[in-house]
Amino acid sequence: MSWFTPAELERAEAYHGPLARAELVAAALELALLVVAAAAIGPAGGGVDAAARIGLTAAAMGLAPRLLLGLWRELRHEPAHGLVAPPVLPPGDRTGAPAVAAVVVLDELVQFLGRAALCGAGVGLLAWWSACPPVVGMLVVPGAAVVAVALSGPVHRVWRFRVDRLVELPFEALPPLRIGAQALPDPRAVPVRWYRGGPATSRRGEEGFVFRRRSGASVVLSPAVLHGPSALLEAVAAHELGHVRALRPARDELALRMAAVAVVACGAGLALSRVLAGAVPGLWFVAGIAGAGELAGVALLSRRRRAEADADRWASAAVADPSECVRAVRHRLVEAGADLAPRGPRRWRSAYPPASVRLDLLAYGLEPDRGCACRQ
Repeated sequence: MSWFTPAELERAEAYHGPLARAELVAAALELALLVVAAAAIGPAGGGVDAAARIGLTAAAMGLAPRLLLGLWRELRHEPAHGLVAPPVLPPGDRTGAPAVAAVVVLDELVQFLGRAALCGAGVGLLAWWSACPPVVGMLVVPGAAVVAVALSGPVHRVWRFRVDRLVELPFEALPPLRIGAQALPDPRAVPVRWYRGGPATSRRGEEGFVFRRRSGASVVLSPAVLHGPSALLEAVAAHELGHVRALRPARDELALRMAAVAVVACGAGLALSRVLAGAVPGLWFVAGIAGAGELAGVALLSRRRRAEADADRWASAAVADPSECVRAVRHRLVEAGADLAPRGPRRWRSAYPPASVRLDLLAYGLEPDRGCACRQ
């Protein structure tokens, strides 16, 4: 038996299947255009102008595929298979296709400029790095990488607070949580602060998330969770507390991340100093970085799926009534338009285990093949 009806599975597949295939085609086309451009343009020469040209060219290779994908998604796919009903607008205030298309085009142009600046700056820095004496290159770049890692946490927090419009909630102001006292983190070890997220969290499909703040952790809950059934709130809160319990002490985590980045940067420095040999990296280099980034992303997503499964398993033992929580989570997954049964690349490109696996873990605390055969 399945947690979901055939109609629910068919509805989710009709939306997510074509969208995932279109995204893969757009990514493959962008990479292919990069390779073709690299073969056609040849060596880039040197100087700041060369780095700028490479940045603009690399960004331009992705503009057409991304623009076509965005227009198809917003003008054709969403109206035909959109899983979330659009808001009810007053008469005469409905957004027409030209306005939607204009927003898509403007968004893609802004992203194009951002990608061009980032790629051009990166190529310029790599050219400078490759021209430096080996000792300077090996010391400066790993040092800069370590500083970037140390600053990533504060920058991420500022971005979260501004974009998601987080509002702190005292624990006493939350609806009553039927979570065992032994499940709550020790405030002396990992202080926890609770926040209400803005509408952007629900639009991204994030019902809750955790991020490090100083020596403690911040748990953010979306409005849909805070104003939804109490069982949904308990399930999501317990899941996020599972992530909190898995956090290392702040200093240990930061030191480990900086050490890992420094080691990788040193290795990259040795390799690049021999490969580039003072030249400006060309489009071949950009295409290689794009391909390597995709592979690295798949590996990181696999690690995150394991962490999400561990948090679901831990939440099963923390909530008072797992069966009630499962019903609430199941309803929310369908209502939010989640990919209920991802297949093929959608499964290994997802940051979460399949919905049925997550419900099994929350209901029984076990993998699906070890759980009870009876489902609701």
